[in-house]
Amino acid sequence: MDASPPNPGMPPDQARPPAHPQGFGAVNAAERAELHRQGAKAAARGDEARDNPLRRSVNRPRLTGEEPSTWLLRLQAWARGFHGSEASTASAGPRTRRDPPRQR
Repeated sequence: MDASPPNPGMPPDQARPPAHPQGFGAVNAAERAELHRQGAKAAARGDEARDNPLRRSVNRPRLTGEEPSTWLLRLQAWARGFHGSEASTASAGPRTRRDPPRQR
C-alpha cells in the first residue's frame, strides 16, 4: 500500500484536516443552512440538480482532503435545498434555463 500523503507536496501533518472529535465528518447548522440556501437559489435560477458545485472534481474529498462523510453531508444539504425549492415552485409550471425568473 502506498504511504504517501493524500495531498502530494504537503507535509504529512497538514495532509488532511483533523477529523471531527466524534469520529465522523460534521457540518454545523450554519453551514447546512447556507448550503441549503445555495441549493434553493440554484433551483430558482433554473439550474439542474447535477450542477451541484460539490460534484465538481476540485471539490471532492480526494483533492480537498475533506472527510468523505463530511463531503456527503454537504452534498446532501445542497441537494435538499435544491429539491425543496423545486417542490415549492413546481405548481408555478415548468421552466427552462432560458426562462426569466418569475415575478412575485
